[in-house]
Amino acid sequence: MTRQDKPSKGGRNDLPDTLKLAEGARVMLTRNIDIQKGLVNGAFGTLMKVITSETDQRITKLGLRMDSQTAGRRSGPAGSDDLVYVERAEDTVKQKGVVRRQFPVKLAFSCTVHKTQGLTTHAAVVSLKKIFEAGMAYVALSRVTSLSGLYLLDLDEKKIYANPEVTTAIQTMRQASVDDMMPLLPLRETGSFVADSLQLDGFTLYKRNRHVSYTNVPQMASRCGGGVCCLCAKHIQVHEKQYLHNVTDLEFVVLKVEAPVQALIAAVYRPPSYSLRRFLENMVSLLDALETMDCHPVIVCGDFNENQVPTSPKPILELFQSKGYTQLITSATTDKNTLLDLVFHSQHSRCLHSGVMRTYWSYHNPVFCIVSTSEP
Repeated sequence: MTRQDKPSKGGRNDLPDTLKLAEGARVMLTRNIDIQKGLVNGAFGTLMKVITSETDQRITKLGLRMDSQTAGRRSGPAGSDDLVYVERAEDTVKQKGVVRRQFPVKLAFSCTVHKTQGLTTHAAVVSLKKIFEAGMAYVALSRVTSLSGLYLLDLDEKKIYANPEVTTAIQTMRQASVDDMMPLLPLRETGSFVADSLQLDGFTLYKRNRHVSYTNVPQMASRCGGGVCCLCAKHIQVHEKQYLHNVTDLEFVVLKVEAPVQALIAAVYRPPSYSLRRFLENMVSLLDALETMDCHPVIVCGDFNENQVPTSPKPILELFQSKGYTQLITSATTDKNTLLDLVFHSQHSRCLHSGVMRTYWSYHNPVFCIVSTSEP
């Protein structure tokens, strides 16, 4: 090959032509080396060792101590340190047939705001001098885990601003008051796996997992997920009814509320794959058991997976109506405009208000009813 008159220079995104580094320098990776181990483009570290060849003193590896404690293999060539050893990467350049071999790092005692997106650190010095985009200051200021680790340079409050379109959208949003939509008894029901992480401060969690709900239907008990739970404010006196005579093969939780009002509340979930015939048989047993407790009103709520919108037959609704219950929810409860989440009330006259709330965080929206504290 004929040697070129001038060395081939790379572009902005190519591996650098030359590197000026020293042990103790702050560096940043400029290529994805091992994504699963966190050695990715933009990862920060400190150059701790420069490894050279014994024969010609050519630099063969750079030993980096990454800022992230989980990045890299965490072992050196001899397995005696906690460094990540980086070898040269290879890239093609614009000239045909020419490749460059260089270490995929660059000096990084500082970096741009855009490069820090997704970064979390305990301390940072942030300069707001060259902020030129809406939200850019927010990205820079929110990289640290606490205010004590944030050091500001060139502070200019005018540089901290949001996109005008976002501000306009917030100002024109329809405001809805939920003061009249809070249920008297703050209970929640879910059809997903009942984990202890659902516990909330100020509430008592009552739950029944799917695997303990089915005695005679093993194929349902072995299915993943499922279960029902209720969260009840701790100032409300509640007694859980865990064992009901002849009630089995049903995902349910029953609470007897004793103060400040008396009521029976049951949360029920019917999986879509559960036989409707078997479900109806067990629901009859549950409703009969609730009636023998002689506590009113009785409120049964949950996801029954029977759409109340079309005019087709509705066996679950007909069962409750035959027992004297009224179904309170009249508008769609899911993103697909289906009405699956129902509230059945044994004393409709004591219901002051009911409806569907908007949360935007789930496929199903929560339903509620507000109950009068006095007898009709």
